Amino acid sequence: MQILNSREKMMRSFDDTSLEAEAVCRLVCRLTGRTVGVEYLWDTGDRSTLWFDRPGTDIERHPFITIRSNND
Repeated sequence: MQILNSREKMMRSFDDTSLEAEAVCRLVCRLTGRTVGVEYLWDTGDRSTLWFDRPGTDIERHPFITIRSNND
């Protein structure tokens, strides 16, 4: 499994269509304070979760702060 930092993007391809996703939230366990997953926003508007272990039930979402330049 490849772990991406907040500035990296995840890509997948279906039916000759390339899709791209950006990490938007870090998922943190309320009990341990450990990061247990990352939420991605795809260019289609869909969201998906990459869990590092088992899916959590008592989690907090911590949005990544994205600073965009004028060149974006």
